[in-house]
Amino acid sequence: MCVLVYPKNEAQKSALTSFLEERDIDFDYEEPRATPNEYLKLLENRIDEIKCNPESAGSSFNDFDKKMRAKYGF
Repeated sequence: MCVLVYPKNEAQKSALTSFLEERDIDFDYEEPRATPNEYLKLLENRIDEIKCNPESAGSSFNDFDKKMRAKYGF
């Protein structure tokens, strides 16, 4: 699962970091290298790639689900 979040300032980024660390959730921040419109175009291109080749998306939901169930005892 991938969630895109855009903290508006350092306070939001700090709160988000604390929230994710407390729950032992893997995360990474990427600084956008493009303008919002350029970044949107990159995301649209990536969506098209995934539609054509779903394996390129990374781990399947089932793999993620198994990992989370094992980790949190569901």
